[in-house]
Amino acid sequence: MVAVDAAAVTELIRREVGVVLGSATVGRYLRRWGFDEGDAPGSRRATIEPAIARGAAPAAVEELRVAWTRPCLPLSTEPAYALVAANARGVLHFLAAERPFDVDTLHDLRHRLRMQLARDVRLVVCAWPPEHTRSLDGWQSSAREAATRRAAG
Repeated sequence: MVAVDAAAVTELIRREVGVVLGSATVGRYLRRWGFDEGDAPGSRRATIEPAIARGAAPAAVEELRVAWTRPCLPLSTEPAYALVAANARGVLHFLAAERPFDVDTLHDLRHRLRMQLARDVRLVVCAWPPEHTRSLDGWQSSAREAATRRAAG
């Protein structure tokens, strides 16, 4: 799972949103969302590398740690799914859905991150539910194929 400092996130929420929460409360939210010191049993790890064309100077690549989590919605019995991506500066990016993520949705996440950050991204998957490894494998292999095509380009 991705390790995040609850006190730093608490301060970020206060500064950016103007809401004061206790560090213990933020810590509980972070653990529930998959940000913790340890790994979930059976969790998968992977890296989705950026596709850099052969001969091109590698642009700055932003590395983000990604965790798939199942948040508990307070007033709903319906399942929810969330992907949380964090960079080295502690900036968090979320993608939430009512259904488990498929390969197309994962490609869309990467594209959105690239557009938002204005650079290519390396996604280091730190937590992935074992029952959804097929989508992770598909995402990783199609990203590898795209990188190979661009390198040959």
